[in-house]
Amino acid sequence: MKLPNVLSEGFLKAMPESERKQLGRAGMTNAEANQRRIERNEKELQRQVHNWLLREGIYFVNPRMDRKTTTSKGTPDFIACVNGRGDGLFLGIECKADRNTLTSEQAREANHIRMSKGRFIVAFCLNDVIQAIRELRAK
Repeated sequence: MKLPNVLSEGFLKAMPESERKQLGRAGMTNAEANQRRIERNEKELQRQVHNWLLREGIYFVNPRMDRKTTTSKGTPDFIACVNGRGDGLFLGIECKADRNTLTSEQAREANHIRMSKGRFIVAFCLNDVIQAIRELRAK
């Protein structure tokens, strides 16, 4: 039996996952395709933030999330030390795409950072990071 070029969502959901994976992108449900798009957008934002922090000469740590690390679950994507007026100020940066929300672990870490008098932001675009760092430098 020849399958149509575009499989319906219902047909895809009824297929075993192993068979859908063999189809590549054509075998992805709408939810899976959307999640993949969000992940790509988030990685692109992280790349932009990484490059901008390097250009600005700001010290930062970018823990790898694709491998087992010693950082706790929910650690921000970037931990930066921003030069304020003579002091180094702690800034945690969590990159999110498409108005995605923090996980419970990320929210817990954000609260811990804020309780320790550090700054934490959720960045949806590079401009969010630039604005936060400008504000910290003005303090």
